[in-house]
Amino acid sequence: MKVICSLLVIVLLLVLPTLGHSNPIQITDNSYWDVYPQIDNGKIAWYANPDGYDYEIYYWTGISIIQITDNSYDDESPRFHDGQITWCGYDGNDWEIFLWNGIATVQITDNSYHDWYPQIHNGQITWWAIPDNNDPEIYFWDGASIIRITDNSLYDHQPMIENGQIVWSGSDDYDSNIYLWDGTTIIQITDDAYHHSDPHIQNGQIVWTRGSEDESEILLWFGLSIIQITNNSVLDTSPQLHNGLVTWKSGTLGESEIFLWDGSSVIQITDNAYNDWGPQIYNGHVTWIGGDGNDNEIYLWNGTSIIQVTDNQYNDIYPRINKDYIVWQGYDGTDHEIFLYDLDPTTPVPTLQPYALLIAVLAVGWFMRNKRAEVNFGK
Repeated sequence: MKVICSLLVIVLLLVLPTLGHSNPIQITDNSYWDVYPQIDNGKIAWYANPDGYDYEIYYWTGISIIQITDNSYDDESPRFHDGQITWCGYDGNDWEIFLWNGIATVQITDNSYHDWYPQIHNGQITWWAIPDNNDPEIYFWDGASIIRITDNSLYDHQPMIENGQIVWSGSDDYDSNIYLWDGTTIIQITDDAYHHSDPHIQNGQIVWTRGSEDESEILLWFGLSIIQITNNSVLDTSPQLHNGLVTWKSGTLGESEIFLWDGSSVIQITDNAYNDWGPQIYNGHVTWIGGDGNDNEIYLWNGTSIIQVTDNQYNDIYPRINKDYIVWQGYDGTDHEIFLYDLDPTTPVPTLQPYALLIAVLAVGWFMRNKRAEVNFGK
């Protein structure tokens, strides 16, 4: 009985670490740069230069890392949704759009001009290209064929897509405006003498920045009219939107703070002497980059208080948040690696001690077999 109890203790020691984990989790650990991660449903996509010459696309499944591309040209700017990854890749002549559908790589475009910065949602992709070497236009892949959305003399760029709707900024020599393609027609959201840029769409709502290099404001369109969220004399930029909540950074280039609009009022999340920037939002949780007097760290606002996610002597940048996870790239003294923070660290993470349960079962089986052998020998 004592031996069995001891084995049970060993089993618990082996298995229990898989039921929880510490934060953060280091996803990559190599000798090259891993940069600009994207996260969706706990899975991560990013790009890296393993040979020091060109960038390739990588994917973390939640258990292991898969190298999606392996060629002699640059593959960059991956975007990720529902297990599918899109990116722009150089083919030796120009940049094209590619898709990894979870099984194989599909080349979406194959032409003689540059196709850049794709965005993906529900298997549909949007991007901008310069077909006439004059001004960029917006394109859409519906899962089967390519549709050219714009055909004008404007500088159409910064497209975002959700549920088949595409938003972008179109500019001329005088101003820029926000446009929406609803799946059938183009709707011009703004029409004035200001510069409107950096649009983001979610649940049919659009948020963007209006202003100049010296002063800008945050605006929100919710399908009927436009709401001006901010009204001040500083730079309000980098808006992000989720479930009707808007976050952004406000201040000067050297000292900015993070703000949140909760649907009715503005909440100032940070108030310090450092630069806070790059906010991202999901389900009321906001993450951003903030200085601590020495380097850049990752922070999280959980709806009530601020949590410092990282605390080291190196720069941690480019956070992205989705569901219960934050991903970012951090310097380790040699190069940049990919890190993951779990908002609920009690949930199992398969990468931690993956063979613990197997070892425990084998140990118990070995003991029982030898115990039976002893009994039979005694007979």
